[in-house]
Amino acid sequence: GVEQPLENGAIVVEEQRAEAFATMTWAVSDQLNIEGGLTAEFSEIELTGDSNQKQRFTYYKPRLSGTYKFNDDQSLTVEAERRVGQLNFRDFAADIDTSDANTTSGNSNLQPDKATDLTMTYDWRSET
Repeated sequence: GVEQPLENGAIVVEEQRAEAFATMTWAVSDQLNIEGGLTAEFSEIELTGDSNQKQRFTYYKPRLSGTYKFNDDQSLTVEAERRVGQLNFRDFAADIDTSDANTTSGNSNLQPDKATDLTMTYDWRSET
């Protein structure tokens, strides 16, 4: 029954986001196909309330893949892609679970996770 103030417990999170992208496909030969692209993501996240903060993010996410077709049944694809995750706005604010008194503190300086994925796939189809 005692009021406990939580840091970042009363905040509003707003985001404005824009993306631009370009994609290309090049059939080098009957056996080799190359695809690529670039996505540019721009966002601004503003926190108001307990924390007043504005963050701007710009991320470039290139991707490139090549597929080599050995014959009608077998092909090899190699892909590389830059990935940027999405933020969960609930993670900015503090929270308390009254059923077990578990408190989660908010973080007003969150950044999305970033990774480069490299994938190689060998496709072999056979009729049985």
